[in-house]
Amino acid sequence: LNYKSGDPGIATLLDSLEATSLLERGANIDDNLYNKERARMTRAFLNNGYADFYANLISPLQVDTTNDATLVSLEVFLPPDTDDHVKKHVGDIYISTDYNPTNKNQSYRDTTYNGIGFKVPDLIGPSVTFETILDKVFLIEGQTTSQLALDNTYRGLSDLGVYKFISITPVQDSLDPAIIHYDIQLTRNKKWVFDTGLDFNYSTLQSQGFGRNLIGVTGSARLENRNLFKRAISLQLNGEIGAEVNVAQLDSFNTFSGNIEAILSIPRFTGFPGTLRFLSLMKIGNTPIINP
Repeated sequence: LNYKSGDPGIATLLDSLEATSLLERGANIDDNLYNKERARMTRAFLNNGYADFYANLISPLQVDTTNDATLVSLEVFLPPDTDDHVKKHVGDIYISTDYNPTNKNQSYRDTTYNGIGFKVPDLIGPSVTFETILDKVFLIEGQTTSQLALDNTYRGLSDLGVYKFISITPVQDSLDPAIIHYDIQLTRNKKWVFDTGLDFNYSTLQSQGFGRNLIGVTGSARLENRNLFKRAISLQLNGEIGAEVNVAQLDSFNTFSGNIEAILSIPRFTGFPGTLRFLSLMKIGNTPIINP
């Protein structure tokens, strides 16, 4: 097995990929196994700073059966019109906390928190605290770019349950080809949700040879605050009331029930600003202490 490239700058990564290849000795090599290996290699490049890498830069399998032995090779091609693969680093991160392109009258102001640029509504400020947002952003300025960090940022912000749309746009630095800036636009959902429901049912109850025809009605209501204390904490109040009457005796209830419940949902991690982002960088060997 031999992994090769015309770019000596990726030799260390290629050696590591070759040592852990799915195309191991004795394996039956087919298109399915090759596609899995190509996908694994592509993920590895994307997670190690090569943000412009794509699967077609990996050659088809090259098999040499001379000298009574089979040598399987893969080549990683150079990107078009360049001499090497450029390793990218995270530049500036800019977050629009309450992006709303339909509200033309809203004015905004720029501010900075923990080295991150924010664009917030001018008078009311951000709908979610900076700390809550940054605990879900895993793009770290100065670190090599990582598709995993980008995916975790999407997932973390989505899991807050506050935002209707999340857009993360990589922006290539105009002067330095090794720097990518990230523009994050967050469009929030409505803070308050209220809905109601009404159900009807009909049943026949057999008892001691007699049948009773029962009609029931159940009404329900739900009131939810999706963003309590501006920390993406959800408080949901549910109420339900129901009654059932015998068709033959409409002047009295056969059964009557009601219940009220309150559900408080707190994001998976709450703590000091940036704590989760810091812990996600710490490793034991090659294994992260936590995997956000």
